[in-house]
Amino acid sequence: MIWIIGGTSEGDCFSKRLGDTPHIITLGTREGLNYYSGANYQFKRMDFDEMKEFIREKNIHIVIDLTHPFAVNVSHNAKKACKDEGIDYYCFERNVTEFGKNTIEFCTYEECFAFLTEYSGTVFLTTGSNRVEDFEKVRGDNRFVYRVLPMIDSVTKLNNLGIHMKDIVAMVGPYTKELDMELYRFFGADGVVMKDSGEAGGTDKKIEACEALGIKSFVITRKKESCINFNEFINKMLKIISN
Repeated sequence: MIWIIGGTSEGDCFSKRLGDTPHIITLGTREGLNYYSGANYQFKRMDFDEMKEFIREKNIHIVIDLTHPFAVNVSHNAKKACKDEGIDYYCFERNVTEFGKNTIEFCTYEECFAFLTEYSGTVFLTTGSNRVEDFEKVRGDNRFVYRVLPMIDSVTKLNNLGIHMKDIVAMVGPYTKELDMELYRFFGADGVVMKDSGEAGGTDKKIEACEALGIKSFVITRKKESCINFNEFINKMLKIISN
């Protein structure tokens, strides 16, 4: 049995290429089950010990990690669990994005928080709901507009933090450059906060939209790897699986 971790568009694409080859795809949110179809999709959030138990229970012999580039804890635990259980682990690393002339890079969230403490303007944030409470601590008198997935947990969290409904955009991507531009214009954004989630995460479109409008893009970066594209990765995995 093959275990694919991550319910991104890449996971769906990989599943279709695998066809009838036995595999399981685990998602990090229950809402993901409404977005992706197929009996092999499961909602499963696991810690390290639960991953090891899952590997044994499902007789997993290979793990393919397609999680978001910033889901570092999940990837770390999965890699360690595979090592302990003596099975193969492969992780797809998305290519990093080409930044624009209006891009300001931050190596960590904390660097971005420190910068925003001194910043003045309207900021459109596209980093999801995980660190909203930390962004709110540095908002000051600025307007922060949050774009999150339209999930009950995400919107409820923002509501509980006292964020006004006019500052919440709940949408599902992928987004085009044109749509991003319209949103930035509509909210009068002076800058846009994003993670470098690669092309699959729409980072390139966000930056292109910022460049076209002449506004700042604030990018939380990740280490630069020598990556292959996703089709090459799939073909490599299919060869390994067939052997």
